[in-house]
Parts: sequence; C-alpha cells; structure tokens
Amino acid sequence: MDAEPLQGGHSGALTVAKSKEDGSILMDGLAPGSYRFYVWKESPGVPQNHGLNQRTKDHYAEIQIGPNSVNGAVLQLAAPYSTYAFRGIVVDSNGQRVEGAFVEAFPLQGCCGGPLPGARSQVDGSVLIEGLIAGRYHFYLSKESAMVPDTGATIYQRAEDSYPEYQVGPGAISAPPVELHLPAPYGGMTLHIHDAGGNTLVPTARIRLEEVAQPQSWTEEGPKPDGSFLVLLPERATKLVITAPGYETWTYPGYLVLQGGTSQSIEVKLKRK
Repeated sequence: MDAEPLQGGHSGALTVAKSKEDGSILMDGLAPGSYRFYVWKESPGVPQNHGLNQRTKDHYAEIQIGPNSVNGAVLQLAAPYSTYAFRGIVVDSNGQRVEGAFVEAFPLQGCCGGPLPGARSQVDGSVLIEGLIAGRYHFYLSKESAMVPDTGATIYQRAEDSYPEYQVGPGAISAPPVELHLPAPYGGMTLHIHDAGGNTLVPTARIRLEEVAQPQSWTEEGPKPDGSFLVLLPERATKLVITAPGYETWTYPGYLVLQGGTSQSIEVKLKRK
C-alpha cells in the first residue's frame, strides 16, 4: 500500500507498507494531513495504481491523519487489471537473430516501484514479455557478453541508437512479432581489484561510473562471481571511482573514453586506510 500526501502532508517519495497475514497494515511516520491510499499487489495483477495507472472505476480512500482523527480504515484491494503480452524478435546490425539479449519494457504511462518487466530472447531471437497492463512502452535491450549494457540507464543512451516505443493492449497487435535491434557494442574495460599489501582480490569493492558532462548520469555495480569487473563505457568522457570498506578511494587518472567495440584490461591495487 502507498500513502500519497494531498495537503498538509510531507513531500517526496510515497510512504509504503505491506499487509500482514491477517490483512492488517501499519504505516508509521506519517505527518498530520490528508492522504490518499493506494492498495496494490502484483501477484493477482494489481500494479501500483497511483499516477497514470489509476482507473476511474476504482476507489482510492482519502483519510485525514492527525491527533483528532481516527487513524484507521478498511481498505479494499482493487480488481485485477487486464494484462497483455508483447512479442518481439531481437536482431543484430546484420539482421541475424540474437539469443540471450534482455529486453525491458518501460511504461511511459507511469513507472512501477519494482523491477521493470522483461525477458530474455530465445535461441531463435524471439522474446515474450507477459503481464503488461495496457499502455505505451519503451523497450530497452542489453547483452553484456556482446558488450551492450542496460540501455535504459541514462548514462548508456546514445543519440544514434533508437529505443522503440510500442502500444500494448486491446487492438495493439504484435503478431507477427516486432523486430527489435540490438545496439552496436560499447567500449569495455576489465578490472581486477587487489589489496595492495597482500595482492588478494577485494570482494567488497564497488565501482561508480559518472559522466563528466552530466554528473547526475551515473551507474554503480559490484564484482562478478570471479571477483573481476567488466565495465562497459559510453562514448563520452567518464569518471571511474572505486571504493571498498577499509580502503582508500581510488580514482582513475583522467577520464575514460573508449570507442565502441574496443576493450582493455587494467589492474587496480587499493591501499588500506
């Protein structure tokens, strides 16, 4: 359940809480004011229903919270939404079908609170994303082994790439499947991060990429199971910073710029504080 302040409440992110086995729910920390409460549960097909996912047939309880109000109510879960499937075929720049690409559907009518719906392409390049509510979606593709990162992240979006937008819902037909083009490879850098004293890997290390021209455009990640990092880079000047608990912060000297399809490998040694 989400609580949205209407007037006299706090601003910023919605307050969220989950119901218990008996259906009861406790939402702490609400400032005095009037709130609208949205009840949702993904498993029966009721997505977060604030914003553009609201339906006129649903009731959204509005309750006054404060010292002189009754801070409790019976809230009703909305009826399940109708959901639809999107079918696509992932191809590369040569028109060859691509297996193992991940396709994410980003709803333009209002984002969800959890992971975006998505699926991987099969051996024949086909991809099926189910459980989508009616609306328009952007579709973002990625395949790390082909050096294509999550193109839904702002730092990885390129002017020359197209991010297809399609309508999903009644009357929107994706048969035959829509053709989705995997973007061209990005530049890649493999990093091995060691302790400067013992030359052992630092499993707690994290890397942060930050676009120089737009510092608000960044991404952060941890190591792979073998302890290494594969950093895919946009073709724009990027700052690389490595942190780990108990170690001094390491910053790449200068800025990183790699052409698409090229790669290099470096070793980093972190000093203990």
